[in-house]
Amino acid sequence: MKKKLPAVILAVVLIISVLSFLSITQNISLFKNSEEETPFTYRMSSAIIKMNVDYLINHADLIVIGKITNAYPNQWSTSNGKLPSMTNRPTLSAHLTIISDKNFQIDQIIKGDSGNTSIRIRIYGGTVGNYRVIAELEPTLMIGEEYLLFLKPNTGSTKDIFPGNFQILGVSQGAYLIKDGKAKQVNGTDEWALNDLMVYIQKSLSGSLTNSPSPTSTPMETTIDTLLPTITSTPEPTLTELIPPTPE
Repeated sequence: MKKKLPAVILAVVLIISVLSFLSITQNISLFKNSEEETPFTYRMSSAIIKMNVDYLINHADLIVIGKITNAYPNQWSTSNGKLPSMTNRPTLSAHLTIISDKNFQIDQIIKGDSGNTSIRIRIYGGTVGNYRVIAELEPTLMIGEEYLLFLKPNTGSTKDIFPGNFQILGVSQGAYLIKDGKAKQVNGTDEWALNDLMVYIQKSLSGSLTNSPSPTSTPMETTIDTLLPTITSTPEPTLTELIPPTPE
């Protein structure tokens, strides 16, 4: 019996050692996964001059009513949708960002010709892998919701990523959510009874409009290229700098 005791003790020690090793390995793995899953966040923001409804009507190539039917997978604005190989974290630019396009099913065309009843709306921002881009001025278009959109063909730096896509004029200013008979600017304060807005647009397009309900100042048209961050050497925190993950 005494001879068997050391062997039993040794077996117990080995079992405890193996269990401890597995526990440590699992904790390291969980920590690594948690670290990898926490996205590094880039924030895109810029000040733009307000565009009134008259400007939107006159400068939109396409004015449509319809619904968001589906969202395309988030991807980088590259030909293959992937982040180019690099040793350092990517620098956001007009050519390298994340896009999260939406599919828009047109029910009614008020102005222009879409060439198709279903069009792709270019939206900037989203999450791919360990990187997240927050485009603060972009509208949040929800699947299943109905919108009135003022659009222009995408002629910017991402025009060749799924060619033929459209951009909302004035970033979010040209997007109106239709609900309960009203049309309300998605990220703004402009709100109309839908019928009134439709009549106003038609009169404006026909040249029979006698007065304008909005300011007559001429706004400056903006594109995504002017909204994206640019490289800076300023030591103070800027919109172009990487925001590290916030500890839980």
